[in-house]
Amino acid sequence: MIYADNAATTKVSEAALAAMLPCLTQVYGNPSSLYAFGQSAKEQLEDARARIARCLHADPKEITFTSGGSEADNQALRTAAALGAKKGKKHIISTAFEHHAILHTLDALKKEGFEITLLDVHENGLITAQQVAEAIRPDTALVTVMFANNEIGTVQPIAEIGAVCREKAYCSIRMPCRRQDICRLTYRLCRSTCSRSPDINFTVRRAPAYSMPERASGSKT
Repeated sequence: MIYADNAATTKVSEAALAAMLPCLTQVYGNPSSLYAFGQSAKEQLEDARARIARCLHADPKEITFTSGGSEADNQALRTAAALGAKKGKKHIISTAFEHHAILHTLDALKKEGFEITLLDVHENGLITAQQVAEAIRPDTALVTVMFANNEIGTVQPIAEIGAVCREKAYCSIRMPCRRQDICRLTYRLCRSTCSRSPDINFTVRRAPAYSMPERASGSKT
């Protein structure tokens, strides 16, 4: 069989598998437990958190592991939306080609009174920083843009978009991070020859997390 759908998910690499196996077969305790076996698992967990933080030029305390991409996306959007609503800001900017975990969450937020602006992509699959600048309003709470599209491979000009948001004091964009004025980032490991779960959520320490009682999901798990 020839597999040609790496845009959806990838085979686990030998390196990733070798790193995972000890945690699945030897150091599998509950990292929240106080006894030695659980604390050994916590050491592995915190080592992984620190390694990922270095890759993102972030602080380990800013890295959260989630059960998957939908949860990470929901937490990022719902957190920013809740913080914006507290300031009377209920306008969100995104794009028309986002993952369903984003689009479905935006639909849910719309029903809760948020106004959603979805930017159209050009024939090259990109949006521009100018589009974002023109869409930002005084009541904008969040700008959320997919960094790299997994279907057509386009990479958005996040640094330019981030600069626009920074200039206008809106710092909430998804993917390394401070260098591109990103306040929140979700990253799917399954498309990087890693495990199907967990996925990663980066949030700058000044932006608090928000727990949701429910979360919308994409069309697949």
